[in-house]
Amino acid sequence: MPGKLINRILPDDPDAGQPAEDASDYSLADLLAPGRVACNVTARGKKHCLEIVSRLLTNNSESLTYSEVFDTIYQRERLGSTSLGEGFALPHGRVADLDHSIGAFLMLTSPIDFDLDGEGEVDMVFALAVPAESDEAHLKDLSEIAKILSRTNIREHVGGITSSVALYEALLELSRETANNDSQPDA
Repeated sequence: MPGKLINRILPDDPDAGQPAEDASDYSLADLLAPGRVACNVTARGKKHCLEIVSRLLTNNSESLTYSEVFDTIYQRERLGSTSLGEGFALPHGRVADLDHSIGAFLMLTSPIDFDLDGEGEVDMVFALAVPAESDEAHLKDLSEIAKILSRTNIREHVGGITSSVALYEALLELSRETANNDSQPDA
């Protein structure tokens, strides 16, 4: 399953699904903050969901505006769905005046249609805003996020969580477990 999800979002990346050069150092803490994680959120549809994650991405930011973040993520989504299947989506976009990538995670109360034919609906969304001048570093972020979301136990790990703070902590734990698994030599 991990390769399928990763290759859906990074189909032309020959290293997609491969451990990062120093995967043990990678952590979602580099992208997420507790104020950019929300659970038990109701979204009326895909556009409303993108509005919500855009607000989360601009939480406590003096340099980012909601309209700029929403516009870039919405325009990217119009090019093609960023649904990964299995109930996950990874909308993302390049944002001016951003010096590092930031992420937001949203766990919905009910799944919504994210325009992916035959792959079901989305109830977990990880949004990523990357610097407009970003080189290939954001591809590592996308790949690492896709690996974490493709973990077979992610729903067990976060399924019963009702607090955004607890969800944030659970995501960081999954990130650490994924990094540890990636750094283990193959048997």
